[in-house]
Amino acid sequence: MLEARAIYDTPDEKQSAAFAKLLADVHVIHENATRNLGALLNGDPSKAYVWVRNSPETIASRMGMGYEVVKDGKDKRDKPTVQSVWRKPDGSFVRGDLILMSADKQRHDALKLYSELKAVQNLRQSRAPILQTARQAGIRAHLAEEDGASISNGE
Repeated sequence: MLEARAIYDTPDEKQSAAFAKLLADVHVIHENATRNLGALLNGDPSKAYVWVRNSPETIASRMGMGYEVVKDGKDKRDKPTVQSVWRKPDGSFVRGDLILMSADKQRHDALKLYSELKAVQNLRQSRAPILQTARQAGIRAHLAEEDGASISNGE
């Protein structure tokens, strides 16, 4: 077994590669464990399913965006449309402080893209104030651009 201290203390390529592999393995284990906790069966492929905070505010916000609380309905073959170990007696699916909601997949994808674009816009808008604050404090700062270039406050 590798000791993390030895990896950090020496620049040995074999140890660094072994540590990178260990991190990748841990990532896969974590992703699989997390994914299986909320696994759903028989979900409608035209819908996107998300676990959201089970609070009236969050549920109302998501409903305003077109989501609905998933209830264990039956399809025409009298088979559950969603199956999960997290089913509650009222037919909803609750996992800790999360509740399962769904929306039309295209709407969900559009909302997700909008959110990602907004995050990028906010990041870009924050660059100038960061550089200005650093300049005022006498700190040299460089921020990397997406194309590999960097911007500097000129200090």
